[in-house]
Amino acid sequence: NNSDSELVFREFLLRPAETRVFASIIEAIPGLADDELSGSVRIESASDSGCKVLSVSRTFNDTPDGSLGLFVPALPVKRGFEDFLDLTGLIQNSSYRTNLRLLNYGAEDTWVALAAYDRNGNPVGVPREAMVRGNSTKQINEVAVWLGIEDDLAPFSVRAAITGLDVEAFGTVVDNLTGDSVLYLSSFNEENQLWIVGVASLEGVNASQWRTDVWLYNPTEDWLSGQVEFVVGDDPSEVHGFEWPTLGNHRTKQYLDIVGNQLGLEETRGYLVLTGADGGPAPQVAARTYNLDPGGGTFGLNLRAFGSDDLLMPGEVGYIAGVSNSADKDTGFRTNLGLLNTDRQGWTGVKLTLFDLDGAQVGEPVEMMIAPGVLRQFDLAKKFGVDEITGTASVKIEVTEGGGVAAYATEIDNRTQDSIYIPAQRPFYGLAR
Repeated sequence: NNSDSELVFREFLLRPAETRVFASIIEAIPGLADDELSGSVRIESASDSGCKVLSVSRTFNDTPDGSLGLFVPALPVKRGFEDFLDLTGLIQNSSYRTNLRLLNYGAEDTWVALAAYDRNGNPVGVPREAMVRGNSTKQINEVAVWLGIEDDLAPFSVRAAITGLDVEAFGTVVDNLTGDSVLYLSSFNEENQLWIVGVASLEGVNASQWRTDVWLYNPTEDWLSGQVEFVVGDDPSEVHGFEWPTLGNHRTKQYLDIVGNQLGLEETRGYLVLTGADGGPAPQVAARTYNLDPGGGTFGLNLRAFGSDDLLMPGEVGYIAGVSNSADKDTGFRTNLGLLNTDRQGWTGVKLTLFDLDGAQVGEPVEMMIAPGVLRQFDLAKKFGVDEITGTASVKIEVTEGGGVAAYATEIDNRTQDSIYIPAQRPFYGLAR
């Protein structure tokens, strides 16, 4: 927990391809059910092959609105070699607030310096340091206020200085009305091209209206410029593009409802491709797709910016763990699977295999060819013919030929239409936990 106490643990065995679900991790660990806790869960796994378990989690609330909450990624323990971690797309005003969490993988207590910048790249507030206990996390609620900022600030960015430290940082932007939230990690990877998949401006189930907001941020000392393309997902010949304004250090460019407002398009969905000018890096991205349904679930899901290292290439395998389906379409959850063929010149082959909680294969694998540049998104349970069954499963994604694939799932609350966005994970081996 956040006081650096080592509490109790639970040990168990997982069969090959088995998925274990803990409906509430606090209640699943003996002795913790009645405690008020905030912190992190460490998963240490060992096998003869050295393969580690893959995990996914969500933190959520049970209020009438915003029930699905936010996707919390599993972070492998690794030493940070960056000098800084930057978080962008943050908001502090009457509608939203931003909480920041720092995670210390190391055993020693650590001080982390934090500073905030407005959309024009100007320092705001008063820089401060936060102490994070060893093997623990530190949450700073309303980080803008903590940094001495009294006025509304939307958007803003925060830089955490972590030179030589075992530290990760992420921000959660919280809807003050519903309590729903979205999580942003530091995501800059200096790659020339990024794909943002799951971009929309269209009507959804129960008359909800989906839209996508995007923030571009420059964490470098150089000026960044380049091209944004919106590609219609099922018709990659329809491309709408523009150049983003040249960004100076710490500057943020905000596009609210980028498809509707910036491009003037309606009732469409697809993906964005960001390409840095002259071979330079694309900017850091924060993005969310959400709906305007007044009945709840307004804040929606954060979108992953896929770099080339995040794509599944031919011969590679990815997994999405713990996806759910409800036979009753008014309650429970449903899961859509998204597969983007990033190669706009050639076809790509994909093979899907579904496993139940016990690790048994469900039905026959599904194989498909995806046309150049096409985004395929479909109900996963329907694809395997099990949409009338309520249950939880995991899916294996193999790229058999062609180009790189951006693979993800959206798990959707049937009642509120709120959702979480789960990128596929590669299996990994070694000592990382």
